[in-house]
This record gives sequence, C-alpha cells and structure tokens, in this order.
Amino acid sequence: MSIFWRVKGFNHLVIKKISILRFYSSLQHNTVEAKYFKFKNDIVKKKWTIEDDLSLTHASKLMKMLNSIGFDNEYKLKMNGVLPIGYNFIFFNPVCEEKLIGDDGYDNYQAPIAIDSSLNGSNRYKQLFKRRLWVGGKLIIKGENHFLRLNDFSECIEKVSKIKRFKYNEDKIDYYITIDRKIFNSNNDNCLQETRKLYYTSNLNNNSNNNNNNINNNNNNSNNNNNKTKKIKISEIFLFRFSSLTFNSHKIHYNLKYCSEIEKIPKLIIHGPLLILIMIRYFVNNEINREISEEYKFIQSISYKNRYPSYVDDEISLKYKINDVVDGGTSKADIWIENSAGVICADCKILFSSKNSNIP
Repeated sequence: MSIFWRVKGFNHLVIKKISILRFYSSLQHNTVEAKYFKFKNDIVKKKWTIEDDLSLTHASKLMKMLNSIGFDNEYKLKMNGVLPIGYNFIFFNPVCEEKLIGDDGYDNYQAPIAIDSSLNGSNRYKQLFKRRLWVGGKLIIKGENHFLRLNDFSECIEKVSKIKRFKYNEDKIDYYITIDRKIFNSNNDNCLQETRKLYYTSNLNNNSNNNNNNINNNNNNSNNNNNKTKKIKISEIFLFRFSSLTFNSHKIHYNLKYCSEIEKIPKLIIHGPLLILIMIRYFVNNEINREISEEYKFIQSISYKNRYPSYVDDEISLKYKINDVVDGGTSKADIWIENSAGVICADCKILFSSKNSNIP
C-alpha cells in the first residue's frame, strides 16, 4: 500500500490499495495457462481508490499548453470553477513506488507480471509482455448538475472488469484488459464514468492497433466535403510537459534510445490520452457554447480508439463532421486524427445534445 499525505503547497493525491498483483507465488508455476488463471483470479478481486484535489495550477498549465497549439484560447479557469471535459486525463493518475514501475517506465500495478520471491527489490518483478498500448475507451458524462470542480476534493474508484487473452505461441499470451472507473466530486456525485482498454503484447512487429483501411472505407471520412480540418504539430517539449503533468514515466514519450532499440519504433510517440484530449477540445471549441459548465449539459458520451502511433514533430490533421440526429435532440460527431500519409491514428465519436450548441 502507498499513501501520499497532504503537504501544504502541493497537489493532494492519495492512492489507497496500490499494490502489485501477484500472478503466481513462484516462477516455478510457469506455464502459460497457470500465469493467465492466477492473474485473472487475483486482479478481478481488486479495487483501487485514487483521490485528487483537481489542482487549478495543474489545469492552468495544461490550458497554457493547449493554447500554444490553438485550443481553449477563449476559456478562463478559476478557483472552484468547472473542470473542462478531457482535462480529467491529467488527474487521478497512480503514484507508485519505483519498484512497481515496469521496464518501460510505466506503472505495473495492473499489468501482467510474475514475482520471484527468491529475489529482492525490483529484481523480483518480471514483466510477461514487451509492450503496452492504451487502445481505447469511453467517457460517460453524468449530467449538468454533476460537475467536477477545480480545487475540490474528488475520488476515482477503479477496477478491472474484463480480461481477454490471445495465445499466439506456446509461451506467449497477449492480454486485453478493460478498466472501469467512476469519478465522484466532494458531494459524492458520480460525475464521470470511464472505461479504459489496455493491450499487453510481446509482439514488437506491428505498431497498428486496428485496420485503418477499414476505417477509411466504411466511414469515408477523408473524402467528406463537410469535414473541418486543423493541422498541428506536437513538440518534444510538449510531450515532456504532458508526461510531467500526468506523472507518466512511460519511456516511449521521452527516451528515443528506448524507442528505437527496445520497442523498434522510429520516434517518440504522442500520448494516447493527449490525442483524445485534443480531439475533445477541438470539438468543444467549435460546437459548444463557451461556458465550461455547458459541456456537462450537452456532451453525453465520448467513445475513442487509438489505432496507430502519432509521432513527435510530425504534422497531424484533426478532422470532424457532424452526422444526422441519432435520437430526438441527440447528434453524433465523428472526430479523427490523420498523419501526413492519410492514416487514421485515433478517432472518437461524441454523442451530444444539439439544442444549444453552435450547430446551425
């Protein structure tokens, strides 16, 4: 267990019950099946609570970063003001001891690992994968009277709800792990409900998470005349700052030697949640009224997928289109990010009320 107490002048973040999950008590039980079933039995019993005070300082730093690439320039944050949707990605992040950090620099408290009780320190922990990817998820906004507010004590409760495995040879298993999160404000209102999908693999030969050709062919996004487009570049400094805000030490975002030699990728990778955040803010800046609280009133849900790596300093294009009304006053927006080759790297679908948006 790791508990971080309030220190005056610092962001308050408390994590309860952050402990490493034991796949099996000894590496002697080393069959693929034994690893899988021990992991599954252990992890589904766990719950984690992450407490955060939604620092105005942290949110203001993120807004300043977004301003530099053309987002949220008409917004102003204030003490006890409403937290913009998408900004939640910089909060409720785990703070693990270094011994619980994986070979790739990321937290291992929900990851497939084995523990060798004969060894001491961080040497006891053995990763059963070579790469992890945040491949998708969903945000459900609970309504206009359920706000997350800056500098307000809030709580996130998370658990693993689903584990799906793929055995692609005799001693390797890939895992899809689904994490459910519920986020509450100080009034105990459930403001956000979140699902995250992570993929753990030992395969370093394929950087794609999905078939991009199917996306282009099915949605015909790239050829739609109603698309709105914005081109941006994410710099190495931007990546570093986002990693710092989120306490994210995943090496693919800052260590080029690790990227090229270990994971066989050519450049630093833009964070998955950063891409989702940018797509959300791009849509909100164009379609929703400028009062931040309006976002909770009109946005109902956001489903997203990370499909292909987006690299530092590469030009990427944000595009979106508004589809027909889905049901009554509910509309759907498709937002996606393409690289310079026209490959869709990430996309999301937003369901929202069109009654008081900027849509004509």
